[in-house]
Amino acid sequence: MRIEEIAARVLEISVRKRVSLRLAASEFFSQYRQYEKLKPAVRVITTEVARRYKLLDRATELVLGIDTEKLDLYAQNLVRVVVFEVMYRDFPLSTFSWFCRKFRVSISALRRLRDTDPDELVRGLDYISRLSVKYSIPRWVIDELFRAKIPNVEELLARFMRDPTRYIRVSTHLTDPEELAERLAQYGILCSRDPDLPDLLRIERYETHPAKTKEYERGLYHIQDKSSVLLGHEILQDLREGKCRMIDVTGGPGGKITHVAQYGYYSVGVDLSLRRVREIERHVKRMHILLTDYLCADSTKIPIRLEKFDVVLVDPECSGIGRLHHNPEAKMWISRRDVEKHSKLQYMLLRAVLARVRKGTVIYYCTCTLTLQENENQVMKILEEFDIEVVKPEPFLGAESPILRNAQRLYPHVHDTTGFFIAKLVKL
Repeated sequence: MRIEEIAARVLEISVRKRVSLRLAASEFFSQYRQYEKLKPAVRVITTEVARRYKLLDRATELVLGIDTEKLDLYAQNLVRVVVFEVMYRDFPLSTFSWFCRKFRVSISALRRLRDTDPDELVRGLDYISRLSVKYSIPRWVIDELFRAKIPNVEELLARFMRDPTRYIRVSTHLTDPEELAERLAQYGILCSRDPDLPDLLRIERYETHPAKTKEYERGLYHIQDKSSVLLGHEILQDLREGKCRMIDVTGGPGGKITHVAQYGYYSVGVDLSLRRVREIERHVKRMHILLTDYLCADSTKIPIRLEKFDVVLVDPECSGIGRLHHNPEAKMWISRRDVEKHSKLQYMLLRAVLARVRKGTVIYYCTCTLTLQENENQVMKILEEFDIEVVKPEPFLGAESPILRNAQRLYPHVHDTTGFFIAKLVKL
């Protein structure tokens, strides 16, 4: 099997099952172990194709005369892989003679494809359509980004085309940032101190994957985005001001409750998914966390008295638009239905929590998406039903929402984080 065919199969699995490229590759290579050595190369190809799929489809139509919408899912992705290699890699065109026979195109057509300027492919399109094709993001997503008044939307779209910055949260109860940075340097993992958060290291480059070190296995750090670590420090600020107990009603995989617990505060994680609860358990044991509990339960009907907790975190599933540089494959299947589905569940969960907590409880509502419907609109609906106040959290490192005062947004192209939304609510 050619590497192009393997990459097309992985992309097909990812789109058909709406799963990450990592999970799709694991499924493929578990069945075809003889190709395991090609896994790193396939990862690179599939990631780059997912980032550019709309541009590749337009090049296929305009230059090769192939309408990809008439092809089955595997063939669509096989064409995308080859068009990517022709346009962005310097392989001899004779390498693709098999492709020419299969799809009835000529080597001269591939030569024209190689000479095509990507900017020419979007010439003549209206502004939103041009952005949609150039950055391979559904048009409706771009409409949502403009509706949310995000600054410099095209810079954000360009940022989604590159790998995200990686961060690690130091287990300060086990080591300190300087010592950990020195130890990681031995693996070729070079880190720098984050200027804002004291337990955060930014990975500048790495030769060994950060999850494959003895220090990681021993729990000396956790791989976690800066936006999520910021939220942990905001919760810690509340706990230091006299509040004692925190519960994360969407707790998997455990990053936030272990963060709070490493500083000596009791925390509980709840998740409907048994798999995610087991992830919490794995991280709790790996990082030698003592002051935490976790359980598998429906967060709208938690068998725990929420009025016992001072801080409640609601971090529900969302459309994940703020993570498109982490998971570019999501661009290939995400739809408005995802936003509708998630927004209904988010509202149900937030409402269920607010109905059960006592006065004075702090509730953090956050998502890693950027739509108004899943963020500000949810909070504004709740404001109409409950006597609550939106309070400015500390530390405040993002941008204030242009729609909802004191709510915080973080943007990949501005703050070098996942796209993130945080609203701190206090029940009155």
